Amino acid sequence: MQLLGSIKIMNIVKLFDQQEEPKNWIQALKWWEKRRFVYNLIIGVTGLFILFATNLSHEGVVFILPLTLLYGLCANIFYTFGWLTEIGLQKLLGQDEKIKKIGPILLLHGTIFSLMLNLLCGLFTVMFWVKSLPYIN
Repeated sequence: MQLLGSIKIMNIVKLFDQQEEPKNWIQALKWWEKRRFVYNLIIGVTGLFILFATNLSHEGVVFILPLTLLYGLCANIFYTFGWLTEIGLQKLLGQDEKIKKIGPILLLHGTIFSLMLNLLCGLFTVMFWVKSLPYIN
């Protein structure tokens, strides 16, 4: 069981690993796009967990479903800004040593930000949804 946990942690660490610096924008784009599915999986699973943890009624889930889909679309748009930022910085600043491996840093911070945003959405859902229930007022 311990081994299985360390294998999963190693796979997550590999998500943010970049063996060699991208030499051109195509390599940077490929590096990001190879990780998009895992990013979506991480954000989607935590989002679903938060939805179930807030214990919404069926009406609440139907109301939140379009917002959830919009959130997923926005998360992917911001994910795209990650590789656009990396490529833009490489073009603007050249092959400076500090810029060569900025992709993993951007991905890590973007993923953490998305997870925190998931938690914040869950917190707001509980705060406003619970207050709207008739037996709470």
